[in-house]
Amino acid sequence: MPYVPAELYTRIRRVEWSRSDFAQQERIKMGPLCIDLAAHEVTVDGRSRQLTHQEFALLSFLCQNRGRVFSRRQLLERVWGVDYYGSSRTVDIHVRRLRMKLGHTVNNLETVRGVGYKMKEP
Repeated sequence: MPYVPAELYTRIRRVEWSRSDFAQQERIKMGPLCIDLAAHEVTVDGRSRQLTHQEFALLSFLCQNRGRVFSRRQLLERVWGVDYYGSSRTVDIHVRRLRMKLGHTVNNLETVRGVGYKMKEP
């Protein structure tokens, strides 16, 4: 099955990412939130949360880079891939869904008005 060059590039980046140091770390723990990178699981207060692949990738990236602010464009490039052609509002939608799925106990995902998003230290 032939691939469009942009899709092939994105797939290669995902394979490279999965072999990176970031992906090799076992767990990220922030208060009640626990992200198991190896098992691709997220729990809040010990209860599993079902996330899509992109929601998981976005949450993992922001937690790994706690305290840093990222613009929508930066998040699209680093989480979705350089060749993503969709709207930057995609990030907003994923952040909103993450907030709904994680609930009130995880309120570290902060909007920095006019800039982007960051994961605050607990």
